[in-house]
Amino acid sequence: MNVKALIRTVNHILKLHDIFPENSRILVACSGGPDSMALLHLLQDIATHRHTAYELGVAIVDHCIRSESKDEVLWLRNQVERLGLPFYTATVDVPKLSEEQKLSEETIGRQVRYQWLTDIAQSEGYDYIAVAHHKDD
Repeated sequence: MNVKALIRTVNHILKLHDIFPENSRILVACSGGPDSMALLHLLQDIATHRHTAYELGVAIVDHCIRSESKDEVLWLRNQVERLGLPFYTATVDVPKLSEEQKLSEETIGRQVRYQWLTDIAQSEGYDYIAVAHHKDD
């Protein structure tokens, strides 16, 4: 499937199932990885070129697990600024919380991320939170 066909297919499915109706404000959870960047670009392309009035914002949580995470946040901020979209970021010491709460980093990271995304969506007036996951997530 080429990119144009993918965009048409996603747009058709969104409209068919009334996912993200016209004028929706969508907060895109974005790690900067290929899945979330594809989601961001798909939604932006649909909003821009398919005459679907979406307002997008981009959010990332730095979990402080990997040394390169700060650089990844900066890289994503630059990408989002070029797209002209609102950008939200938070830094949470997930390893420390994981140790304190005796839960896995994955569990704590997920809890922190979804709570923060929900808080940002509510405080900034987003109707939806979009996340990109693949079958191994």
